[in-house]
Amino acid sequence: MKKIIVSVLSLFVLFTMQAQNKKGNLLVGTSIGGTGISFGKSESNTVGSTTISKSDNNSFNINVYPTVGVYISDNVVLGTYLSLGYYSSKYDNSTTGSSATSQSKSSYATFGVGPFGRFYFGDNKGKGMPWAEVNTGINFYPGYKGEYTPSTGTGYKYEYKKYHPWNAGVKVGYEHFINTSIGIQYYVGYNYSQYNYDTFYDYPSAPDVTYTYKSNSSNINFGVGLQVHLECKKGKK
Repeated sequence: MKKIIVSVLSLFVLFTMQAQNKKGNLLVGTSIGGTGISFGKSESNTVGSTTISKSDNNSFNINVYPTVGVYISDNVVLGTYLSLGYYSSKYDNSTTGSSATSQSKSSYATFGVGPFGRFYFGDNKGKGMPWAEVNTGINFYPGYKGEYTPSTGTGYKYEYKKYHPWNAGVKVGYEHFINTSIGIQYYVGYNYSQYNYDTFYDYPSAPDVTYTYKSNSSNINFGVGLQVHLECKKGKK
């Protein structure tokens, strides 16, 4: 068993020592971005009023981005990405001078898919290379729902329908090579998304209502990830 493990490790080391940023090779990786846990308290009141509204909140989110691409020429990659994410939040609301409270909860999972193109700059001298990337795609939010629960009276539930925003973005980053095939990448990016969706509100004691929304958003994102360059065939010399 020990000899088998040593043989497998030897083959892996030999394989990773041969892979490069060459035409025909594969680029396989994953990135983690926008991950975090938050919690806090807030207070607000109207000028001239002694009533203070309070809120305790907490949320959690995590996003991962596996990718696979092919070098169509030296230092140029075309491929596809898959985004996977989860988000949940809870708000507990109260007001001084009243026993009434309310709670808002929401949670959803996301996944998306789309193409990307990556361009490495400079010569691969074994230390690292800067790169730029363009991407586009569509996201899906199955089970995007929430709930509002007051301490008295009836609350309601809501659910997002037809929530499939498309997006486009750019990234610039630097990949530090651990060896000739494995690298750690750091990046900053800009992303634009456009939304067109319906939100369905389920009221237990009133008619249900559906609202239609259109919106767009821009955001700056940061991330870190792992990239593996796999040699599939010899590039031309």
